Amino acid sequence: MITNMETLEDSARILQDMIGPIANEYYDGVIISAFGDPALAYFKQHLRCPVVGIGEASLHQANQMGSFAIVTTTEGLRPSILNMVDATKTRQNFRGLYITEGDPVALMRTPETLNSQLERACTRAVSETHCQSVIIGGGPLALAARSLTGKIEARLIEPIPAAIQMISN
Repeated sequence: MITNMETLEDSARILQDMIGPIANEYYDGVIISAFGDPALAYFKQHLRCPVVGIGEASLHQANQMGSFAIVTTTEGLRPSILNMVDATKTRQNFRGLYITEGDPVALMRTPETLNSQLERACTRAVSETHCQSVIIGGGPLALAARSLTGKIEARLIEPIPAAIQMISN
């Protein structure tokens, strides 16, 4: 699990090293399925097919709907997430980044606690910002995000489906 800037940078290096075998092939598309979009720019530069990151896709989808907040479990990725908001030019609709309480790795081990913490952070984001949508920031949070459907007063954005939709268009 990518939980801080160091592991995000390590992930980017690992992905860059993996590009060799696929660089000369053609694929319908490639999705970087880590919310921090490690090596996204590198992949876009070196592959001949569409490349989308789940972070960028969810930010674009949320931005199209109006105001949005991001809820995630990883305080250590705050700088990366805020940089991604700027890089995708979605700052005008961004209302805030909300982080769950507790260690993100420990939260992943107890789904009930994870769901509860995410719901609490989403509810706080919506009540404080009156945002129209909330991005659940993290590939490993996909199941938890689905469990929140209908429980908060804003539309939920799931990054993986957002990337699939973006790359399909």
